[in-house]
Amino acid sequence: MPDTPTIFEWLALIQQDPAQARKLMITIKARDKIQGLFADPALTISVEEYDEAQRLLAAAAGDPAIARRAAHMARLGQATMGPSPDRAAWQALRQQLAYRDDVRRAQRRFRKHPDPYLTSLEQQLLQ
Repeated sequence: MPDTPTIFEWLALIQQDPAQARKLMITIKARDKIQGLFADPALTISVEEYDEAQRLLAAAAGDPAIARRAAHMARLGQATMGPSPDRAAWQALRQQLAYRDDVRRAQRRFRKHPDPYLTSLEQQLLQ
């Protein structure tokens, strides 16, 4: 859970667990009050976005278009609150996809022009 949620994350939090969202809001307001003039602007912005998320959800109860918008924003918030992707797993996936592309490319070249491929293969075998 982020320290200072965005409006998207607030919407997701409020829909998942309103009590936990309220506790987080109280914590953020307390930190903002303790820091006073030297408070991080992100705290104030997060408080404002919590209020905006509450207003949006209240309006969504009566308007299907606003409800769809709020649901979309909440899905974005859930995505940003999730764990960050593992770099090694991402690189392995990219390498696997690049290998598949290389194989497809070679197959396509062979189907269109088999003679150059077979000639290069023959040269490799003779060496």
